[in-house]
Amino acid sequence: MAERYIREIYESLKYWATWLPGIEIEIGDYGPINGFVFKPEGNVRDRGIKVATEDSSAISSLSHKSKGSVAVTFQVAADMEQKVPGVPTGKAGIGITFSQESAVAFSAVGCQVSRAKDVSLLERQVLDGGESWLKDGYVVVTQVVRAKSATVMMSTSRDAEFVASASADLTAGFVDIGNASLSLTSRVERNVNTALFAKKGVTPLFSGIRFDERFWSGWTGVPMDLASGGGQPSPFAALTPKAAERTPTTFR
Repeated sequence: MAERYIREIYESLKYWATWLPGIEIEIGDYGPINGFVFKPEGNVRDRGIKVATEDSSAISSLSHKSKGSVAVTFQVAADMEQKVPGVPTGKAGIGITFSQESAVAFSAVGCQVSRAKDVSLLERQVLDGGESWLKDGYVVVTQVVRAKSATVMMSTSRDAEFVASASADLTAGFVDIGNASLSLTSRVERNVNTALFAKKGVTPLFSGIRFDERFWSGWTGVPMDLASGGGQPSPFAALTPKAAERTPTTFR
């Protein structure tokens, strides 16, 4: 379930997904990827590495639902008839049905991206430190998406259903399932894993760089021009599903 969710979110939004989605991630966190799941072991700041960060000025919302497997029905407070079974007439709400197992419904509202200002500098600082903690396949987080609130759910069968009422109409559409300000109230949950439900202050997405020890396989030491930022190739690469699939190997 975790791998399916993380792959799908990456393909749609080009960010890595935290798992479990409620785990808090910070820039500079490092650790391995096990079965596509990032396992933070520490932060580079704890090792004396300073990371200057910057925040995006734009606040936006991000959402995703599995193509062809998730159907959504809305009900507005003014409806004179029940559009969503389980939501009373005169009440706003949403109904979500899943036609496949492990189908995903994701929404993050009020997102702001924080990033390391100089990733190349961060790479050089990590390498210059010569720390033994930097193992093959380890990831260092370079970007974090912070959301005011978010909802993440996955179906556990082909006939899953989720229904919620709201204090106001979901005027933004599907993305509003992650909007905590609407006071969403779950009314029906059948065969659905609700990892987050309009939870406030979460970091559901991030980006990172992955250390590849194979870069050193033909060398006996760190080239001076690399350690000093001489523009040479780096042993770090962007964290992608292809990179995560490679089994870490220790060279001696």
